[in-house]
Amino acid sequence: MNVLAFSVDNQRYAVDLNCVNKVFPAVAISPLPDSPAFVAGLVNVHGTLIPVANLRLKFNLPVTELALQHRFLWVTTPDREWLLWVDSVEGVQWCPPEQQEQASTLPQPSSQLSAMVALTDGVMLIQDVSALLTADEQEVLEHAVYNSTLSTLSTLSYGVS
Repeated sequence: MNVLAFSVDNQRYAVDLNCVNKVFPAVAISPLPDSPAFVAGLVNVHGTLIPVANLRLKFNLPVTELALQHRFLWVTTPDREWLLWVDSVEGVQWCPPEQQEQASTLPQPSSQLSAMVALTDGVMLIQDVSALLTADEQEVLEHAVYNSTLSTLSTLSYGVS
């Protein structure tokens, strides 16, 4: 499997390359009130509002401010699009299936991991981006995005009159 490798807090992670649309420098994030705690807000990408997942919050890592060197990974899952806020991107790597330890066989399986790969200099955790949200978080996010969209539309309508 081809993956896009990246790092957050000096830990290597990866996502399946097939779900990656684009990588771009971090940009300003618009707040999204009442969203799940790890959702940093929304970014307008080509006219579509996409939620930004702060992986530091999701993985209980030390939080940092958004910086110029950070990157956003624009990924697509069957349910939604995401921007994953990462520290840096290492690039595309090939991970042969025989080198992957499936998440279900790990001592403490995580629903957010699809596999783990042992490397000569550490471990790379392959994320299942479609599992970023629990069902409850999905409902909260949908409600927050809907309310944000309504708020934006009412502001635009108000300005037109």
